[in-house]
Amino acid sequence: MPSLEHPVTWSGHDYVLDAAFVDVRIDVEFDDDATHTATIDVQRDKDRDRRGGSCGWQVLRAHQAVDIEEFARDAIARVQTARRRAA
Repeated sequence: MPSLEHPVTWSGHDYVLDAAFVDVRIDVEFDDDATHTATIDVQRDKDRDRRGGSCGWQVLRAHQAVDIEEFARDAIARVQTARRRAA
C-alpha cells in the first residue's frame, strides 16, 4: 500500500507526495485541471519531478483526463517490477 500525503525533502525543497511507494521510490501524483494547467503550474511540476528524479524517485502523474483504470494498471506494474528488481 502507498503512503498517502507522504512528506519528503528533495534537493532542499519540502513536498507532500500524493501516494508514495517508499520502498521502491515511486511517487504517484494526481493532477486536476484546476491546479495543473497554467504554465507556471506545469513548470513547477517539472521542477519537482526533476528534483525527485535526482533523488532516485520515479514520479508518475495521473491527469484528470486519463483513463484512471489504465493508469492504475500501469502504476501497479511499475511498482511490482521495481520490487522484483529490489528483491
